[in-house]
Amino acid sequence: MGHLYKAIIIIKYYFISKFYKHLLFYPYKKCKKKKKKKKKMYYFYNNMISIVIRTKHKLYKNIRNK
Repeated sequence: MGHLYKAIIIIKYYFISKFYKHLLFYPYKKCKKKKKKKKKMYYFYNNMISIVIRTKHKLYKNIRNK
């Protein structure tokens, strides 16, 4: 039963991270034509992905400890 619960949590976070990617990649694509905004959006996108990865890492750590 415990393994199923962990799998559900992992799947949930995987979809959340995918949602974040789509949410942030859309405006990044829109701003591609403008050179000034391109760099800003790229940095913003990278930061958000690193935050998602960090939260995922914390989640996996918590699962391993339980």
